[in-house]
Amino acid sequence: QVSCWTSLVDMPGEKSEDYTLSDVSTADLNLENLKTNGMSSNFLNSDGKLRGEDDSSSLDSMLESSDEDIANKDENNRCQSIGKVRIKSESVNAKVEIIHSSPEVSSEIEDNNVLSLFCSRVIPFLSGLLLTVNFLIFWALPVAGMGAVYKYTWLKPVLQSIYFYLESHPAIRDFAKTYIYTKPEHADFFVMLVLLCLSTSISVSAMFYVQLTTGSLPSWLICAYYLSWVGIGGNIMGTAYALSHKEGHYHGMYKKWFKDIFGNFVENWVGLIFGNVPYNFTTSHVFIHHRLDGSAGDSFYMWDFDRSSLAWYMIYVHRVLLHMVGYSSIVFFNANGKKNLSEKLFRGVCIYWTVAA
Repeated sequence: QVSCWTSLVDMPGEKSEDYTLSDVSTADLNLENLKTNGMSSNFLNSDGKLRGEDDSSSLDSMLESSDEDIANKDENNRCQSIGKVRIKSESVNAKVEIIHSSPEVSSEIEDNNVLSLFCSRVIPFLSGLLLTVNFLIFWALPVAGMGAVYKYTWLKPVLQSIYFYLESHPAIRDFAKTYIYTKPEHADFFVMLVLLCLSTSISVSAMFYVQLTTGSLPSWLICAYYLSWVGIGGNIMGTAYALSHKEGHYHGMYKKWFKDIFGNFVENWVGLIFGNVPYNFTTSHVFIHHRLDGSAGDSFYMWDFDRSSLAWYMIYVHRVLLHMVGYSSIVFFNANGKKNLSEKLFRGVCIYWTVAA
């Protein structure tokens, strides 16, 4: 028996001719039955589609199979012999059993399994481990520290009273409703948007000025930048994420003049400073995460991992990295015929890495 559990994009390069899925219907492998995207990579082509099926069997169409379609399937079809491969959809996992094969095929399968294990487990684990260590060394203290300073000192009541005064000020809200936002209720975001822009422009400008004039950055300034990036109570990085998320969901948020000039201002511009790939919320978050409702196929999917295991958590961190840099979402869009979304996100990836460089 061969079991090789990977995500939809963990193993893009395995040979498709070794395994065949012709004659297996969409309902047999429906995600409602499997309840995991830990399907064997043997089920997928390098482009993410089911092997041996036409375009209609992409994940996009799999999601369209109804519960009634599944219920009406003959139980005998749940286990089909196809050449050298038997497909079973049992409980929450799909099994691939090699029924009979020549020594040459068995040897090649064994070699593929070693490569599959290395690419789908070892590399992601090391990647996730490095990312976690990076966070613990460079980011954990600023995040925890700025949160504690806000929560356990006199700053919280003082800063909150100032913020609520500005946010509820009639002149500020009237300006935001008249010139910035299409809906009056979105004026709630205006003060935080201004504070985000002020904090980011001051801190980034200071870093560039010192670097260009002195040729180096002192340690104290780097620490100060990290703290300003997080913001008191985490409010700066939180605002960057929250507004990017809101812009991605609601394209009509800003007035036409503002939209024509800046587009999704935080998601595609200010968000670059906070590690957000432009158009990531507009494309991946809306058309993958929400369409699939966090289920199998989602680039943030987690239910095929043991969430009580630290090792599996490291692999999940790697999966999140593939999402955040845009890779797994682009693979998903290309596999499911969403060329316009793939191109838009790829444009965002190019912008991000150009600015990062």
